[in-house]
Amino acid sequence: MPEYLAPGVYVEEVSFRSKSIEGVSTSVAGFLGPARYGPVGGRPELLTSFADFERIYGGLDDLQFAGANTQPNYLAHAVRAFFDNGGSKLYVTRVCTPTDPDHPENDQAQRTVGTATLSARFPGRAGRMQIVFAVRPSPNLLVAATGSPNVAQRISAVRENDVVYLKESVGLSPLGTALPGFYDLAADGTGLALNNPAHGTVRLGDLDPTRHRVHKVTLSVRVRRAGQFETEQEWPDLAPHPLARNALTVLFTD
Repeated sequence: MPEYLAPGVYVEEVSFRSKSIEGVSTSVAGFLGPARYGPVGGRPELLTSFADFERIYGGLDDLQFAGANTQPNYLAHAVRAFFDNGGSKLYVTRVCTPTDPDHPENDQAQRTVGTATLSARFPGRAGRMQIVFAVRPSPNLLVAATGSPNVAQRISAVRENDVVYLKESVGLSPLGTALPGFYDLAADGTGLALNNPAHGTVRLGDLDPTRHRVHKVTLSVRVRRAGQFETEQEWPDLAPHPLARNALTVLFTD
């Protein structure tokens, strides 16, 4: 059947005799092979450009395995050649070498860092990447009331569900319930209070700007994809709390 690319009325002559060889379009194809990363199993991904392949499966870099063992990325080169030569639609299915050949069904590599467990989004050994997490504290955000340096007026540049670190001046004993540590910010009337399950709730009136410091805590994540054309991507100012705006979990969980 011909493809009609615009609405309208078309006249088509149809032969009643069967054709010995039917013509098949070469602008639609399907490829199967290893790639840097990406989904495996399920329905093949429909690609309409090489940019789609780079976004879902990685670029032209060689596939890197254990040690210095590398393999040319034949699939990526074939995909680029397909679109360079006029292809329009391509269905791609990725296959991979299991991380643990003895137990391929448990192929989501995991690593525990502190209390957090990191697991690979996609299986396979080819897509090894270096991921760097960095904790970034802000300057002191506690603002004293005008004319009253011992009275806290507000915490600037924060909102509900942000995570802050409460710090006290060195050499001074803890003041009331305002114990040093990490706190989640929660609504408290028209303002915000600091909540910590172990330390309890610290309200603005419990803070003394002459001895307390409040620092907003954010995370940055840097991903480096090794290869002939090494690329790096960074997401700065991510919030640790899952309910905060720009939360880390929005980007890095399924």
